[in-house]
Amino acid sequence: MFLFPYFCTIYVCRQLHLHIVNEDFASPQLTYAQWNAFNTDFLISVPRVIEELTKEGKIVMSRERWDACWSLLFVPLQCPICHRSFRKLSVLQAHYLKE
Repeated sequence: MFLFPYFCTIYVCRQLHLHIVNEDFASPQLTYAQWNAFNTDFLISVPRVIEELTKEGKIVMSRERWDACWSLLFVPLQCPICHRSFRKLSVLQAHYLKE
């Protein structure tokens, strides 16, 4: 199992915080929004955060960027391997386990 460090794009907590994501996308506790958070550009990679901090001295979260990131939680579900779309998370998870 691999672990991937990502920073959250939307700071519900006002502090920048790191998420460690594993590839256990078949967990029954996973929600639709969490699937999309882990499989879209909702989370920011560590190199991208370092680049932005180096360039800007801070993470800039404009209203447009916030809206764009937030909307990623509600896009149609998609397999990260074959990019096939699914309506139900349980069906996608079963498919993912076979890939």
